Amino acid sequence: IVGGPEHSTLSNDAFPGRTFDFMLSNPPYGKSWKSDLERMGGKAGITDPRFVVQHRGEELSLITRTSDGQMLFLVNMLSKMKHDTPLGSRIAEVHNGSSLLAVYTPKETPCSQPFRIGSCNADPGCPALALQASA
Repeated sequence: IVGGPEHSTLSNDAFPGRTFDFMLSNPPYGKSWKSDLERMGGKAGITDPRFVVQHRGEELSLITRTSDGQMLFLVNMLSKMKHDTPLGSRIAEVHNGSSLLAVYTPKETPCSQPFRIGSCNADPGCPALALQASA
């Protein structure tokens, strides 16, 4: 296993443009991803298509708080899901629960209303709804 900041899953996509049938992740709990954010150009400078998506003609950021690295691992897996096959993709991620109980406000999410991960009050077509379905 090769380590170091240049091999981070978040700041260095090892599989750009690839999608997968199955994905499993056990992200680090309670670990800040601030150093990755700096390597990615800061919140305003991130253009990585894993974390900046188009929805209804609008560019939306799926960037989480820097203290919430485990949710960013989930967003990374969402970006690698297949959409062009009848079965799509299956993903699983181990969480310690802290991020699953977080309440996100409209300013923090690309959706028009606040939602709690695991609830069902987000816009049905919103990319962040997949976060709820995975919780």
